[in-house]
Amino acid sequence: MWLVLSSVLGSISWAAPPSCPPESELQERLKHVKTAVSAVVKELPDAQGFELEVRIADQPRTLRTPTCIEAADTTVFLAELVEGAPVTRKPMEVQVTTEQRTAALVKPEPLRRHLSALAGAEWILLPNPVPRFGLAFQYDVPFIRIGAEVRIAPPLRFISLAGGGVVLAPLLDLQVNACHLFEFGRFGFGPCVQGGFGLVSAEALGFDNAIVRVIPVWTVGPAGRFAVEITPGFELQFFVATRFGPQPIYTYDDSRVLLRTNLMGLDTGLGLGARW
Repeated sequence: MWLVLSSVLGSISWAAPPSCPPESELQERLKHVKTAVSAVVKELPDAQGFELEVRIADQPRTLRTPTCIEAADTTVFLAELVEGAPVTRKPMEVQVTTEQRTAALVKPEPLRRHLSALAGAEWILLPNPVPRFGLAFQYDVPFIRIGAEVRIAPPLRFISLAGGGVVLAPLLDLQVNACHLFEFGRFGFGPCVQGGFGLVSAEALGFDNAIVRVIPVWTVGPAGRFAVEITPGFELQFFVATRFGPQPIYTYDDSRVLLRTNLMGLDTGLGLGARW
């Protein structure tokens, strides 16, 4: 975004960001030129310089310059050239700090870090979806976005395969992933590889003695991620993953099967996060 200051002084029309040379200086340099001059300067994004749209004697031209001072010099030079007047090339009396020159030449550091709050569901341990909530941190390296997630889930109670009940309480759920995102403006999407490890506490109810065991669960699989920047510095993410792993079995007395996890699972979710 840039703010335009515009005024018409005689035959001169000058519109440019406030950091550019003042209109009074341009008017002073072109006071000997009788040809109508109209110039509009726009600052390009990502420190790519400035775009100059100048019209002199109804002849339009569009050019790019590294600095706004050079855009003003170019306007004066073209006006004098078309007019046939002597080319003065008097330097603009504008104070430019070292910081301003550096900012015009150095491309801003891209936003590489991402911190998101997640909400989703997965079909890993049960035939029914399990709600999940968590935090994710991601970091962009060339061509790849790597990330780590920590998730929690509420305890779940259901009827076991041998009768009675089983209460599942997730103790640990860690996920790591790597994605290659194709970016188009505010949008990014691409394939990922995801792996995870978790510990689930399973408590059997309705038997002679309460049975509590910890079941380790690990999975790997392909995934996909879509991200859109909703405002500068904030983005919305959607992810889906297919997870494969071993099939842990929770038994009572090593004979009665109480719980059998899925061999394949589906993981979906939404994330809202900040970038910096």
